[in-house]
Amino acid sequence: MKTLHIAIALCFVIFGTAACADKSTSECADTPRGDLDYAPDEELLSGKCLAERGRKILATDKIKAQGALSNLVTMYKWGEHQVAGEEGLGIVIKAHGCPTILPFVESMPKSSDSGYKLKWLHLMTLCGPGAKPVADIIKSLFDDPDKSVREQSFLLYTNLGLPLPLEYSSPTGITPQKEAEYKSAIDKAYEYATAVSTTGPEKAMTALENTIKNTPKYAAVAKLYLLLGRLKKEHQQNRDYAKSHPTEYTYFSIGDDYFYNGKQFTDLIARFSGNDLADDAGYELTKLSDWNDCEDDVGCGIESQLNPVLEFLKGFPDSEYSWKAVIRANEAFTSHRTSERGAGPDGNFYKSDSVRNSLKVYDTVASSLPPKLKTEAYLTIASLWTELRNNKRAIEIFNTVISESPDGNNVELARKKLAEISTSTKQCRRIGVRPQFHLWLHLPGIGGAGGGGPLRSILGF
Repeated sequence: MKTLHIAIALCFVIFGTAACADKSTSECADTPRGDLDYAPDEELLSGKCLAERGRKILATDKIKAQGALSNLVTMYKWGEHQVAGEEGLGIVIKAHGCPTILPFVESMPKSSDSGYKLKWLHLMTLCGPGAKPVADIIKSLFDDPDKSVREQSFLLYTNLGLPLPLEYSSPTGITPQKEAEYKSAIDKAYEYATAVSTTGPEKAMTALENTIKNTPKYAAVAKLYLLLGRLKKEHQQNRDYAKSHPTEYTYFSIGDDYFYNGKQFTDLIARFSGNDLADDAGYELTKLSDWNDCEDDVGCGIESQLNPVLEFLKGFPDSEYSWKAVIRANEAFTSHRTSERGAGPDGNFYKSDSVRNSLKVYDTVASSLPPKLKTEAYLTIASLWTELRNNKRAIEIFNTVISESPDGNNVELARKKLAEISTSTKQCRRIGVRPQFHLWLHLPGIGGAGGGGPLRSILGF
């Protein structure tokens, strides 16, 4: 009997507890995927173009059309199938209405890439009057640094029958003379605030606030919002200042502290979504002080680290900060998995439903990321699913990496992981461990005073 215990123990040590159990596929049945639920090459595409059968599916089958939207948007944004993606989205808009596609393209006008914003404006043009619900988003592009984006947003807005605000009544929105005046005032305020920010932070913040107030929505003022937000965050422990700005600071009674809420960063993004600094502001929001009191709650700890970076990745998937955001999302799980409270087969990490729910959300967000980021996220997500006993989803993800990743090293790693899952499952079955059988193992005569101490403590779990 002792021999059997040791054999089972080795299965857990060598191949991991997760390998011996695989949860029901229903756990992931309702999770949105980036891939189609039918073969796109056979039913949707013919070479680089839409196949006739694909056109028919998109026009007549709303459920399958909705299932295809994530892929169509990806095709439209980059790669060799952009023409097919545009045609497919046009068919869906015509057949099923503009609201069908809006949730799938909401990140495009927030991108730092002017090309994505122009493509989004083109889709909204195809929507016709159906684009009116996003009029405010169109209006947010009026101050875009790219002239083409500004002009197309003006044209689309007026084509919807909406009058341009007075300050945008000229093609450029701001006269050259006014533009020079605004730029001079903005540059002077920025230089002054930077110079006195250490010795007189309140003077610096007041100067920035006054200039913002007196300067219309001219894109160059975005840098003042960014600097002001950073200063307000840096001086959040100035209690008198925080008390006098209740819309910008949150009071946390347990620690008797004030925390900056990121107001200037969110204002920058809302008013200048197409500005080059919008993603800087978005990433600053991920670095705000965490005032959640999670204590030993592993699920809460993961959520507090994960949610801000996922919001950033949804809004700015093409940002230069996106790679850091994915690394931080991965670490939100891996750091808690190995923590004192999270580790081991009976650790909170493995028992918490909120951990699984957070991983599902991350899985969904990752499916819409650009290829390299998607692969980086997927390799960690798949490994985590394996540890959480959902080998089915892990295998799906590793196969996706193999078929989509441009990096040969990642492909080899995914193949290696698939082989490990297969080998570990066979090993567990060979010694009679049934799937979904959660073991609590003790070795006779080893451990505590009564013998039979937990095996995991002997093995370093």
